Amino acid sequence: MLRPLLLVLALAQGVAAPATPSPSPPSLGQAQGPAPVVRYHRPVRAPLVDRFRVPAGPYGAGNRGWEYETTPSTVVRASAGGTVAFAGTVAGELYVSVLHADGLRSTYSYLARISVSVGQVVHSGQQLGATGHRFQVGFRRGEAYVDPALLFGPVLVRLVPDERFAVAAGSPG
Repeated sequence: MLRPLLLVLALAQGVAAPATPSPSPPSLGQAQGPAPVVRYHRPVRAPLVDRFRVPAGPYGAGNRGWEYETTPSTVVRASAGGTVAFAGTVAGELYVSVLHADGLRSTYSYLARISVSVGQVVHSGQQLGATGHRFQVGFRRGEAYVDPALLFGPVLVRLVPDERFAVAAGSPG
């Protein structure tokens, strides 16, 4: 009897080894060519507990990044090289934002400690700070949020049997 297979996407949970440092973003006024290719890596070694969910509108419910189940003081590392655009407090919480050479901006939220300062060039895998009571990372290009699943590769594909979709022997299907 044939059993149809369900496609399952599984993302690796660990942090990949840092790649060679990405160049810092170009200064204003420099000639701009095609955006360089930047390799992104997960910023923490922890299980993913809440994935990106597109909000219905600019103030709608959703998740504009990935949230991880971290313990307090987990080291947070730069997902790729770039320049620290913000490092400070927003609404009583600590955040770090890094502008990358391809124009994306990564933001590391709910930190307990910050280890970098605005204007500092950071390399992929460099420590940015440490987590507090929770941790989230998000990415934006301009005002548009980007699903981290599109940046953190590779995506592993595995086929598994799923009895819910079983077809009886001799049935068309």
